[in-house]
Amino acid sequence: MDPFIFWALIACVVLVLIIYSMISSKLKTRRANRLRREAMPVVPASLRAGILYTVFLSNGSVFREVKISGLTEAPLGPYADFPLESWLVLERADGKRVFVKPRTVRYFEEL
Repeated sequence: MDPFIFWALIACVVLVLIIYSMISSKLKTRRANRLRREAMPVVPASLRAGILYTVFLSNGSVFREVKISGLTEAPLGPYADFPLESWLVLERADGKRVFVKPRTVRYFEEL
């Protein structure tokens, strides 16, 4: 057997296996999403600015009756000033703002 044909055949087999794994992965994800939707309906809800929330942090802190103002813009580049990531901006009833790292939020309770 010619070495070129042998290596071409190996390359084709590898390419077919890669394509098969990609298609299989997508089908598995699609099936899992379908089963999840059948088990529990999807609720079209998200956090909204201007609504009062109680925010529970992972360290046990609680911010009651705050509004979500939004996220700060994270500065770009290796020499950016503090803070180096986006912060969640919460507004208290007296107008003062609280800046919280989004990853420290455990959950929100809508009031």
